[in-house]
Amino acid sequence: MRETEGAAERAYEGLLRLILTEELEPGDNLPALTLAARLGTSRTPVREALRRLAGEGIAELIPGGGARLVDPTPRGIRETFAIRECLEVLAVREAAAYRDPVALARLDQCLGEPEEVPLDPLEAFRRSLAFHLLLSKASGNRELPRVLGGVLAQAQVFLLFYPPPPGETGASREEHRRILEAIRRGDPEGAEARMRDHLRLGMEELGAP
Repeated sequence: MRETEGAAERAYEGLLRLILTEELEPGDNLPALTLAARLGTSRTPVREALRRLAGEGIAELIPGGGARLVDPTPRGIRETFAIRECLEVLAVREAAAYRDPVALARLDQCLGEPEEVPLDPLEAFRRSLAFHLLLSKASGNRELPRVLGGVLAQAQVFLLFYPPPPGETGASREEHRRILEAIRRGDPEGAEARMRDHLRLGMEELGAP
Protein backbone atom coordinates (compact mmCIF):
# COMPACT_ATOMS: atom_id res chain seq x y z
CA MET A 1 0.00 0.00 0.00
CA ARG A 2 2.76 2.46 0.96
CA GLU A 3 4.62 1.66 -2.25
CA THR A 4 1.49 2.41 -4.29
CA GLU A 5 0.90 5.67 -2.43
CA GLY A 6 4.54 6.64 -2.95
CA ALA A 7 4.29 6.01 -6.69
CA ALA A 8 1.14 8.15 -6.91
CA GLU A 9 2.84 10.97 -4.97
CA ARG A 10 5.86 10.85 -7.27
CA ALA A 11 3.58 10.92 -10.32
CA TYR A 12 1.72 13.90 -8.85
CA GLU A 13 4.95 15.80 -8.21
CA GLY A 14 6.20 14.90 -11.67
CA LEU A 15 3.08 16.35 -13.26
CA LEU A 16 3.38 19.53 -11.19
CA ARG A 17 6.95 19.95 -12.38
CA LEU A 18 5.89 19.51 -16.01
CA ILE A 19 3.31 22.26 -15.50
CA LEU A 20 5.73 24.60 -13.69
CA THR A 21 8.36 24.18 -16.41
CA GLU A 22 5.66 24.79 -19.06
CA GLU A 23 6.13 21.37 -20.64
CA LEU A 24 2.39 20.98 -20.04
CA GLU A 25 0.23 24.01 -20.78
CA PRO A 26 -3.34 25.14 -19.99
CA GLY A 27 -5.89 23.10 -21.91
CA ASP A 28 -3.47 20.27 -22.77
CA ASN A 29 -4.83 16.74 -22.86
CA LEU A 30 -3.33 14.39 -20.27
CA PRO A 31 -3.14 10.85 -21.70
CA ALA A 32 -2.24 8.52 -18.86
CA LEU A 33 -0.21 6.10 -20.99
CA THR A 34 1.95 8.84 -22.55
CA LEU A 35 2.51 10.55 -19.20
CA ALA A 36 3.38 7.24 -17.52
CA ALA A 37 6.13 6.66 -20.10
CA ARG A 38 7.34 10.22 -19.67
CA LEU A 39 7.50 9.92 -15.88
CA GLY A 40 8.93 6.40 -15.87
CA THR A 41 6.02 4.81 -14.05
CA SER A 42 2.83 2.86 -14.77
CA ARG A 43 -0.63 4.14 -15.64
CA THR A 44 -2.17 3.42 -12.22
CA PRO A 45 -0.22 6.05 -10.21
CA VAL A 46 -0.64 8.54 -13.06
CA ARG A 47 -4.41 8.05 -13.00
CA GLU A 48 -4.42 8.57 -9.23
CA ALA A 49 -2.34 11.73 -9.68
CA LEU A 50 -4.77 12.99 -12.34
CA ARG A 51 -7.72 12.45 -10.00
CA ARG A 52 -5.87 14.44 -7.35
CA LEU A 53 -5.18 17.27 -9.79
CA ALA A 54 -8.86 17.27 -10.74
CA GLY A 55 -9.84 17.48 -7.07
CA GLU A 56 -7.60 20.54 -6.72
CA GLY A 57 -9.10 22.25 -9.76
CA ILE A 58 -5.89 21.96 -11.79
CA ALA A 59 -7.24 19.38 -14.24
CA GLU A 60 -10.67 18.20 -15.28
CA LEU A 61 -11.72 14.63 -15.93
CA ILE A 62 -13.28 13.97 -19.33
CA PRO A 63 -16.46 11.86 -19.44
CA GLY A 64 -15.63 8.47 -20.89
CA GLY A 65 -12.02 8.61 -19.72
CA GLY A 66 -9.03 10.89 -19.92
CA ALA A 67 -8.25 14.29 -18.46
CA ARG A 68 -7.03 17.72 -19.49
CA LEU A 69 -5.57 20.74 -17.76
CA VAL A 70 -7.96 23.59 -17.07
CA ASP A 71 -7.53 26.80 -19.05
CA PRO A 72 -8.02 29.80 -16.72
CA THR A 73 -9.65 32.93 -18.12
CA PRO A 74 -8.39 36.48 -17.47
CA ARG A 75 -11.70 37.28 -15.78
CA GLY A 76 -11.37 34.31 -13.44
CA ILE A 77 -7.85 35.38 -12.50
CA ARG A 78 -8.92 38.98 -11.81
CA GLU A 79 -11.91 37.98 -9.71
CA THR A 80 -9.96 35.47 -7.63
CA PHE A 81 -7.15 37.94 -6.95
CA ALA A 82 -9.65 40.66 -5.98
CA ILE A 83 -11.07 38.37 -3.28
CA ARG A 84 -7.60 37.24 -2.28
CA GLU A 85 -6.41 40.83 -1.84
CA CYS A 86 -9.27 41.66 0.53
CA LEU A 87 -8.58 38.59 2.67
CA GLU A 88 -4.79 38.87 2.69
CA VAL A 89 -4.88 42.56 3.61
CA LEU A 90 -7.11 41.63 6.55
CA ALA A 91 -4.67 38.85 7.48
CA VAL A 92 -1.54 41.02 7.56
CA ARG A 93 -3.23 43.91 9.38
CA GLU A 94 -4.48 41.60 12.11
CA ALA A 95 -1.15 39.75 12.24
CA ALA A 96 0.65 43.08 12.76
CA ALA A 97 -1.68 43.86 15.66
CA TYR A 98 -1.50 40.35 17.14
CA ARG A 99 2.25 39.68 16.68
CA ASP A 100 2.19 36.15 18.03
CA PRO A 101 5.85 35.09 18.53
CA VAL A 102 5.18 31.44 17.67
CA ALA A 103 3.45 32.39 14.41
CA LEU A 104 6.26 34.80 13.52
CA ALA A 105 8.85 32.07 14.13
CA ARG A 106 6.96 29.72 11.80
CA LEU A 107 6.89 32.38 9.09
CA ASP A 108 10.65 32.89 9.51
CA GLN A 109 11.23 29.17 9.19
CA CYS A 110 9.09 28.99 6.06
CA LEU A 111 11.11 31.73 4.37
CA GLY A 112 14.47 30.14 5.16
CA GLU A 113 17.77 31.99 5.35
CA PRO A 114 18.36 35.00 3.06
CA GLU A 115 21.51 33.42 1.64
CA GLU A 116 19.80 30.10 0.94
CA VAL A 117 20.42 28.78 -2.57
CA PRO A 118 17.59 29.39 -5.07
CA LEU A 119 14.77 26.89 -4.70
CA ASP A 120 13.64 24.64 -7.50
CA PRO A 121 10.27 25.68 -9.03
CA LEU A 122 8.17 23.12 -7.15
CA GLU A 123 9.71 23.88 -3.75
CA ALA A 124 9.41 27.65 -4.35
CA PHE A 125 5.76 27.19 -5.30
CA ARG A 126 5.03 25.16 -2.16
CA ARG A 127 6.83 27.53 0.18
CA SER A 128 5.01 30.53 -1.24
CA LEU A 129 1.61 28.96 -0.65
CA ALA A 130 2.66 27.81 2.83
CA PHE A 131 3.79 31.35 3.70
CA HIS A 132 0.42 32.84 2.77
CA LEU A 133 -1.47 30.20 4.74
CA LEU A 134 0.76 30.82 7.77
CA LEU A 135 0.02 34.55 7.47
CA SER A 136 -3.69 33.84 7.80
CA LYS A 137 -3.01 31.78 10.94
CA ALA A 138 -0.78 34.54 12.34
CA SER A 139 -3.78 36.89 12.22
CA GLY A 140 -5.34 35.19 15.24
CA ASN A 141 -8.64 35.05 13.33
CA ARG A 142 -9.73 31.42 13.55
CA GLU A 143 -12.02 31.59 10.49
CA LEU A 144 -9.56 33.29 8.16
CA PRO A 145 -7.34 30.25 7.37
CA ARG A 146 -10.38 28.26 6.27
CA VAL A 147 -11.81 31.02 4.07
CA LEU A 148 -8.49 32.14 2.60
CA GLY A 149 -7.41 28.53 2.09
CA GLY A 150 -10.17 28.05 -0.47
CA VAL A 151 -9.19 31.18 -2.37
CA LEU A 152 -5.49 30.21 -2.32
CA ALA A 153 -6.41 26.78 -3.66
CA GLN A 154 -7.94 28.50 -6.69
CA ALA A 155 -5.07 30.96 -7.01
CA GLN A 156 -2.55 28.11 -7.02
CA VAL A 157 -4.02 26.96 -10.33
CA PHE A 158 -3.10 30.27 -11.96
CA LEU A 159 0.33 30.38 -10.32
CA LEU A 160 1.08 26.86 -11.53
CA PHE A 161 0.29 27.71 -15.13
CA TYR A 162 2.00 31.09 -15.14
CA PRO A 163 5.01 30.80 -12.79
CA PRO A 164 7.57 33.61 -12.56
CA PRO A 165 10.84 33.22 -14.49
CA PRO A 166 13.47 31.21 -12.56
CA GLY A 167 15.33 34.35 -11.45
CA GLU A 168 12.17 35.94 -10.07
CA THR A 169 11.49 33.41 -7.29
CA GLY A 170 14.08 35.14 -5.10
CA ALA A 171 12.28 38.44 -5.63
CA SER A 172 9.06 36.90 -4.35
CA ARG A 173 10.85 35.69 -1.22
CA GLU A 174 12.15 39.21 -0.62
CA GLU A 175 8.62 40.57 -0.95
CA HIS A 176 7.53 38.04 1.67
CA ARG A 177 10.36 39.19 3.95
CA ARG A 178 9.26 42.81 3.69
CA ILE A 179 5.70 41.84 4.60
CA LEU A 180 6.97 39.89 7.61
CA GLU A 181 9.23 42.75 8.73
CA ALA A 182 6.27 45.14 8.76
CA ILE A 183 4.22 42.66 10.78
CA ARG A 184 7.05 42.19 13.26
CA ARG A 185 7.29 45.99 13.70
CA GLY A 186 3.58 46.14 14.47
CA ASP A 187 2.98 48.27 11.36
CA PRO A 188 -0.42 47.32 9.86
CA GLU A 189 -0.33 50.09 7.24
CA GLY A 190 3.13 49.05 6.09
CA ALA A 191 2.15 45.38 6.01
CA GLU A 192 -0.95 46.21 3.97
CA ALA A 193 1.02 48.32 1.47
CA ARG A 194 3.60 45.57 0.98
CA MET A 195 0.94 42.90 0.55
CA ARG A 196 -0.93 44.98 -2.03
CA ASP A 197 2.34 45.55 -3.93
CA HIS A 198 3.13 41.82 -3.76
CA LEU A 199 -0.26 40.81 -5.17
CA ARG A 200 -0.14 43.52 -7.84
CA LEU A 201 3.21 42.20 -9.05
CA GLY A 202 1.76 38.70 -9.03
CA MET A 203 -1.10 39.84 -11.25
CA GLU A 204 1.36 41.47 -13.64
CA GLU A 205 3.35 38.23 -13.89
CA LEU A 206 0.13 36.40 -14.72
CA GLY A 207 -0.57 38.92 -17.47
CA ALA A 208 -4.05 39.66 -16.12
CA PRO A 209 -4.84 43.40 -16.34
